[in-house]
Amino acid sequence: MSKLGNLKIIEYENDKGSENLNPAAENEGRTIAKAAFYVYRTLGAGLDLDIYKQCFHEELKNRGVTVSSNVPVSIQFRNKIIDPAIYIDFLVEGEIAVFVEAEPKTPSHKMKLGSALRLSGKTEALLLNFHAEDPKHLIMRATTRPDQAATNKDAANSLLN
Repeated sequence: MSKLGNLKIIEYENDKGSENLNPAAENEGRTIAKAAFYVYRTLGAGLDLDIYKQCFHEELKNRGVTVSSNVPVSIQFRNKIIDPAIYIDFLVEGEIAVFVEAEPKTPSHKMKLGSALRLSGKTEALLLNFHAEDPKHLIMRATTRPDQAATNKDAANSLLN
């Protein structure tokens, strides 16, 4: 787990854990995690990023989730609007930003997730890396919610049950 100010980033270790999260966020997070694991288990690792994005989008829709894709986010920099500054791969239920990768894990993934979360103004974000050789490394979560910030990996894992 990394801390950047009030930002906390948690890497999931397994699919079991405690019930420390708000029920609405927990439910949405579980649905996203289950959809991601389904895509991963069905397709495996090593495919092109666009394939994972298309299949993940379809799986979210099949699960009845309201999802938008390629959501542009503007930022203000030195009194100038930069439009768009970043794109959120998927915005789930208008609240949770989801970013998808299919490349070897690097420290820049944590930085990207943290910066994108901060710039987007959202309080929850997930990074799904379908390049993971082991599904326990598929999901990384970031939050800026003090009441939602998991203090250990067991609390973060509650999203995956």
